[in-house]
Amino acid sequence: MGLFLRRLFIALAFVLLMIGIYGYTLPKEKHVERSITINQPASVIFPMVNNLKKFNEWSPWTGIDPNTQFTFSGPDDGVGANVTWASENRAVGNGSQKIIESRPNEFVKTELNLGGGPAHAQFILQEQGDQTEVTWAFDATLDGILERYFGLLAMEKMLGDAYDQGLQTLKKQLENDD
Repeated sequence: MGLFLRRLFIALAFVLLMIGIYGYTLPKEKHVERSITINQPASVIFPMVNNLKKFNEWSPWTGIDPNTQFTFSGPDDGVGANVTWASENRAVGNGSQKIIESRPNEFVKTELNLGGGPAHAQFILQEQGDQTEVTWAFDATLDGILERYFGLLAMEKMLGDAYDQGLQTLKKQLENDD
C-alpha cells in the first residue's frame, strides 16, 4: 500500500505542477464589455456615468449589500471624483474607483482598485440619431495564477452579467424619465 500512496502522491504533485505551469501561460490581460442602445442623447446619459454618486443609482452592485459604506471625495463629477466602499459581503467587497479621464458626452475612464492588479472601466457613448449606444468596458491585469484562471473561467460571465444588468437598469431609468 505504501508504494501505491507514494505513486498517487507523485501523480497528484505532477498534476498540480502542470496546472501551475499552464496557469502562467494564460493571458495576463482580460477585457470584458457590454453595450446597450438607449433612446436618449448622450448629453442625458453622460451625467449618469460621469458622477460616481449617480453611478450608484444604477450600479448592479449597489443593491447587493444595503450596509455597504460608501465614501465620496473630490469633485462631484469628472476627473478626480472618487469613491471608496467597504462591505462584508464578498460579492461587493472593498475597493475604490476614481475617474481619471472624461470627455463630455463621449467617454469616461475610471481606475479601479479591487485588491488585485491594475484595472480600468470605461464608458463609451456613441450617438446614433436620437439614440446612444453605451458601451461599458473593463480591462484588468491578472498577476497571479489564480487571477488568470478566474479571468479564463469566470470573469466574462460574472462581470458580463453584472454589466448587462447595470446597463438595463440605466436604460430603464433614463427612458422612463421622459
